[in-house]
Amino acid sequence: MNRFFTQYWTNRTCDDHVIYGRSGELLDHTAGNRFREHGVEAGDTVYVVTVRQGRLFLVGRMTVWKVCDEAEAVAALDYYPWEAKDHLLAASATRARFDFEVPLEVTKRLLFQSSKFSKPPLFIEPGVLDHQTLRGVRELDPASARLLDELLLGDERIFHSRK
Repeated sequence: MNRFFTQYWTNRTCDDHVIYGRSGELLDHTAGNRFREHGVEAGDTVYVVTVRQGRLFLVGRMTVWKVCDEAEAVAALDYYPWEAKDHLLAASATRARFDFEVPLEVTKRLLFQSSKFSKPPLFIEPGVLDHQTLRGVRELDPASARLLDELLLGDERIFHSRK
């Protein structure tokens, strides 16, 4: 059964992507040190997110084609990826955007899988999301993934399939 995850990118990572002209490019790759630890595998969906001033931003979505190491990622990509233990290559992906704010009503409805029960994101005060609640890799419940997918469809993101 395919699973759904979020991966947090820092504001600096997002800003660097904008500076280097990566906004609007396909989210064909992401990297981190905990994907395998969380059981991310081919067929799973990863939503890249960030938090700015207490608001959730959805950078994009990818369906995982392959989980690999850095050397394999370098060989598969037309750019040099950042250093990390785990690299995800996309089978399909949306274009990366860095200005796509998730409505607060949707953010409040998201649930993350836990060992005992699903948990909502934490807010430090009403309407202000705690950025720590999304750090690293978090598993989303399927209904929450559908909420994010609905936003992406409304945004008419373009998809690409890896051959």
